[in-house]
Amino acid sequence: MHEIVLILASVMFGIPGGIFVLVAVQGKLRDRWRRQYVSQELARQDVLLVNTKRLLEADPSRPPEVLAATVVRCLDDARHALAIFRTKLGGEVRSLTASTLLARDEAMLRLKEQARAAGFDAVLNIRFETSQVLPMTVEVLAYGTGILRRRDAS
Repeated sequence: MHEIVLILASVMFGIPGGIFVLVAVQGKLRDRWRRQYVSQELARQDVLLVNTKRLLEADPSRPPEVLAATVVRCLDDARHALAIFRTKLGGEVRSLTASTLLARDEAMLRLKEQARAAGFDAVLNIRFETSQVLPMTVEVLAYGTGILRRRDAS
């Protein structure tokens, strides 16, 4: 898709114009994804994510389960080009840092979705693992123990 947009814009506006159009399109897609993420996060505030190993209010009638969620994200074309340039100069690759943070947030959101689908309302002992699948991509695995919290009888 991106290649078609770049070729058409390059033919119509020249190479600099094509690159500008491609960056603008990718920026719009990123903004749309962020808006969707925020709305999904607001809809799943009922699931508690904590880093502790125990929760005193755990319901003993429901056995806990291990839950896991994974996300693989890559840089878009414009950020990829800037990241390659930045690796030659040294220093922090901010675009890759931002992509890793987005992947982490999305993995937490998917973990909440899995907890809700399994009937849990909390995930304990959350851990993250990261790896590189391909150049300029990041995989984030989030896992934890799903539990059901004790409800008050009153």
